[in-house]
Amino acid sequence: MIKILKTKEELVEYKSVWDSIYNSDSNATPFQKFDFIFASIDLTVTGSQQLYVLLVKDDSINKWLAAFPLVIDKKGILHFINSAHSDFCSPIVCDEFNNYNLYDEVASFIKGEEKIKGLKLDNIGTSNQMLAVMKPHFKFMIAYDMNYYSSIPIYKLDSDKDSIDAFRYVKSKRHKKLRKSIKEVQNCKFVIARKSEGVPYPEADVQYLVNKMLSDGIRVKEYFSSAMLSFWKMLYESNVVCMAMLYEGNEIRTCNFMFYDEKRNEYIKWLMLYKEGRWNMIINIMIADYLYQNGGGNINFARGIYDYKLENFHPDVKPLFCLRIAKTPFGHIKNMCAAAIHYAKPIVKQIIRR
Repeated sequence: MIKILKTKEELVEYKSVWDSIYNSDSNATPFQKFDFIFASIDLTVTGSQQLYVLLVKDDSINKWLAAFPLVIDKKGILHFINSAHSDFCSPIVCDEFNNYNLYDEVASFIKGEEKIKGLKLDNIGTSNQMLAVMKPHFKFMIAYDMNYYSSIPIYKLDSDKDSIDAFRYVKSKRHKKLRKSIKEVQNCKFVIARKSEGVPYPEADVQYLVNKMLSDGIRVKEYFSSAMLSFWKMLYESNVVCMAMLYEGNEIRTCNFMFYDEKRNEYIKWLMLYKEGRWNMIINIMIADYLYQNGGGNINFARGIYDYKLENFHPDVKPLFCLRIAKTPFGHIKNMCAAAIHYAKPIVKQIIRR
């Protein structure tokens, strides 16, 4: 059985179901947690979109098996909720039921629902079954790399001089530069703020950095809308995100909203606010040191393989994909054109720069 949830009120009724499925899905990330999805609705589900969450149940055993956090736009295309601000998008599926039969039922529903014209699903990881599992059911399907993310493991070895050596893929010359950067800010204070530990949301610090980035022209006012600022606070208050914060004296220099992925012992770096760009590298080193001193783990730099990340830390780079499914040949042609434009953009930009 498939049930469609179209309102926030309906979604709340199924919170316990959602949490149970999430806990049973070893591949789920914090971006699929109920509180993140729920908080995303007011921010991103606008007049041109409608909530369209699919819940899948096996009636024979009276068990909910999967949830697809989707919206449908005015053209009838299904998207993941808040894909613009989610680094990793996916349905959640109980591991033991993540198989052909489940997706056959979902595909049959999509085919039979006239309102649905197609799917455009962004930010799908390379190991996610969604990249292939729908192919037997839809002949008009394409997937292409749309972005990249990077990550790095942090762990101790007896031969280490300090936590800088935990950047294993970096040559000794770069280690020296990283150590020099840390020496220059020895008087700074680094903390990870968590609501679960009784730390109130640092609203004044956040607003200070927002104002600084606006005045310096780093961000535009539309990005820091009241809805976005409320979204951050809601995620912190519900323990979905924590915040890595760096102070020089009593003044905040940078803060990094992070998701802790307990399934992978990984901190996913999300939103960064800063007074000056140089603080971004420094707080990354501080986060690595925190992991190093507390049993190790992974740093996930999330979407965007920016030069300063690659040059300073040499992380592993992996792709994220866009999956497009059409129900008609004409829709498939449109999707192929979209993919072609995606790959042509870098070439056009290069020509324009010349």
